[in-house]
Amino acid sequence: MKKVNRLVSAALALAMAAPLLLDLVGRRLAPSPAPLSAQRTLLAFAVAGLLTLLAAAGRHAGAPAWLPGLALAYAFSSVLRIAWQCLFYLETDFYFVINTATRCDDLHGAAKYRVRRWVSRVLRRPEPAADGWSARDWAAARWYAPLMVAGYGFSLGMLIFVAVPAAVRFWTTVVHRLDGSQPRTAGGIADTAVFVLFSLTELGLLGYVTVRDRRRRRRSRQLEGNLS
Repeated sequence: MKKVNRLVSAALALAMAAPLLLDLVGRRLAPSPAPLSAQRTLLAFAVAGLLTLLAAAGRHAGAPAWLPGLALAYAFSSVLRIAWQCLFYLETDFYFVINTATRCDDLHGAAKYRVRRWVSRVLRRPEPAADGWSARDWAAARWYAPLMVAGYGFSLGMLIFVAVPAAVRFWTTVVHRLDGSQPRTAGGIADTAVFVLFSLTELGLLGYVTVRDRRRRRRSRQLEGNLS
């Protein structure tokens, strides 16, 4: 049994380290971003499935409880990485694949302009000024712009069905560990403290960057107004 546990633990550790190693190798071997982007997405599919199977095998073989749990958490992050590719309003890996396949120069900018023009027409506002996109960019943006709109909807769905439930589960666990609803252990308290520290740090950094960017934009507008 101990030998089986060691084999399962080693397999889980290797599966979790494989994406990092392959990504580093891919960066050196891939001649352009498009093949590397497709490689990352396919790798995320493979890693998610492999880690899920290994986590089930680890639990069945009696591996340490935290190791299958870590594998499932890593698999979940791989699934989110796949889902992130559907946020077409961002320049995701899929965007670079499509941009390269269609031989466009600025497909994202042209499609974003189309979406802004649609919104302006609906709100009956003046259309934004257009930049000098190529005919190829403009033609491809006709079908890529609806994908960007779908990406906003998909992002909203991920927020409602993934981010909010996960946040509720995490913070509910934190509260239960602190109010005595769950057995208090040194490891559990340390884990909770680290989680709260990292979460508050991320929120603090987000707030800092948001305020900083707003101040910079305000100063830039004031400077442009003074020059004019």
